[in-house]
Amino acid sequence: MTGREWGDLPGEVRDELRTECGSIQRVTSLPAGLTGGLAARLDTPRGPVFVKALPADSPPAPLYQRERHVGAVLPESVPAPRMLWSGHTSGWIALLFEHVAVQREVDLGPASSDLGDVMDIVRVLGEALTPNPGARCPRSPTTSSS
Repeated sequence: MTGREWGDLPGEVRDELRTECGSIQRVTSLPAGLTGGLAARLDTPRGPVFVKALPADSPPAPLYQRERHVGAVLPESVPAPRMLWSGHTSGWIALLFEHVAVQREVDLGPASSDLGDVMDIVRVLGEALTPNPGARCPRSPTTSSS
């Protein structure tokens, strides 16, 4: 899916990100993923951060709202990038996270030596996310109750 670029963000959203990050020295677009929103690495005086954003009226916006709520209650013990800031400005939802450099893609093939590490992470997540911290989050309009 084709993503959006830094220049597609309203100026107010870029200004809020500058307020949170300080000056933005470089913006590197990243693959858009499934939502078609902006995905970018921002190089700042405090180091790199990751931002994702999309219009609040786009179909995947409830997913961002849910991620925004879950990011606020995620336990420190969960091995995941921390959400540093979130905003809903000028008709856009923006989420700012710690940046994690990808060293290599994980091989999930049947004979992969990565499978033991993947299962270890699944175990850690199961322990850290029990009870489910997301249960305290409001349901998004498109989330079913079943």
